[in-house]
Amino acid sequence: MKKNNIKSSNSITILVSPWEKGFSCGVINESANKMTYEQFKLCNTIARGMCYVANHQPDKIFKLGKKTSIEKKDNSNVIDFLKFLQTKRERN
Repeated sequence: MKKNNIKSSNSITILVSPWEKGFSCGVINESANKMTYEQFKLCNTIARGMCYVANHQPDKIFKLGKKTSIEKKDNSNVIDFLKFLQTKRERN
């Protein structure tokens, strides 16, 4: 399956599902077997970081999700992490 030039058969997936106390978040890396070690390490580290932030600052992640769904002007699935980090640094 290929969508937006992203190969889902060569990926790490973040799973978010409802839970009785809110939501649960986890990383699935079953489809990462075609990645090089460096690709796996990069993608897995980013995925674990995203889950960590979602679990420790869910209010901020929820607000960002609402903001990006309103501001999104194209169908791109690319997230600019540098822009996010710059915004975070400016707040501190």
